[in-house]
Amino acid sequence: MLDLLYNYPGWQVGTVIVIVPMILVCLMLKLFDKVIPHESRLAHNEFTANIISVIGINYAVLIAFVAVAVWGSFDKASAVANTEADVIGNMYHDAPGLGHAAAVELRMHLKDYVDTVVTQEWPEMAQGHSPSAGWRPLDDIQDMLARYHAQSNTESVYLTEILKNLNQVYDARRGRLSASEAGVEPVVWAIVLLGTCLTIGFTFLFGMPSLRMHMVMTGGFTAAAMLVLVLIIALDWPFRGEVQVQPSMFMRTQATMHRLDLRPMP
Repeated sequence: MLDLLYNYPGWQVGTVIVIVPMILVCLMLKLFDKVIPHESRLAHNEFTANIISVIGINYAVLIAFVAVAVWGSFDKASAVANTEADVIGNMYHDAPGLGHAAAVELRMHLKDYVDTVVTQEWPEMAQGHSPSAGWRPLDDIQDMLARYHAQSNTESVYLTEILKNLNQVYDARRGRLSASEAGVEPVVWAIVLLGTCLTIGFTFLFGMPSLRMHMVMTGGFTAAAMLVLVLIIALDWPFRGEVQVQPSMFMRTQATMHRLDLRPMP
């Protein structure tokens, strides 16, 4: 199901999610009007309006809560990826403080990590997989720093800072991988869809002399509800689909690395 939603252009998926329910709802309303004519429903419009207002408020709170939660998760995934890339850039900038030989080796591993994230891990996350290739260059950095012996107080200060940054990279990476695997729970989706069907279904109980006008109003309400669901789907998995967190922050880090490479190391 997720592959169907995220492996096709977003406008096509969104159009289907909005248009198909509108058509189905209008057809069901037409059939419902034949079974229970509007004359028998007209007398209960006031009571129906009171009931649907309560249901509508509950549904609005539910759908708003889910939408805000998904939006927050998307922003958090973007922030943690930005932090990961920024800290990598800081490590690359501080590398010369360890001396020429250690700096060359450290920068090589950092380049390898960024290239791996951009070329291998991001496409894997876009397909819904949990990548693991990036752990190797990080482990190489950890091993290299564990073997390193500072020759001066200055190098000790840089080593401490770089190790601190490395721990931040590990934390940010775990956060990014966790965000790539976390979506709205199935039970929440079940409740949202059930609430959507219930709310739309209650609009059938209104008695309106004009069936055409009733279909227009109910179809419009259905479209509005489906648009919110499209938004939730688009943001649910931050690294999948057309609306996804892009690796632009890592690309900027690559550009920074290239710029620093042009400067001679001390």
